[in-house]
Amino acid sequence: MMDWNRVELCHREHYKDLLRELDRERLALAGRDPNRRLFCRMLSWLGQCLVAWGQWLQQRFAADRPIEPFQVVDRAR
Repeated sequence: MMDWNRVELCHREHYKDLLRELDRERLALAGRDPNRRLFCRMLSWLGQCLVAWGQWLQQRFAADRPIEPFQVVDRAR
């Protein structure tokens, strides 16, 4: 004969599992936001503009002075 406490415990655990699965599905669907695609395109365009601007700045100011490498500063001392 089954103990009803065990049956109730099994039902509770199963319900918790269903809730966790539902939360995972919600998160997965939230990642499929149609505005996200537009946002990614805008970020890509912005990145391309920033790279082009950086290249232009390097060409313009590279003739004025040589580019010095970054110096690593040890702040532990």
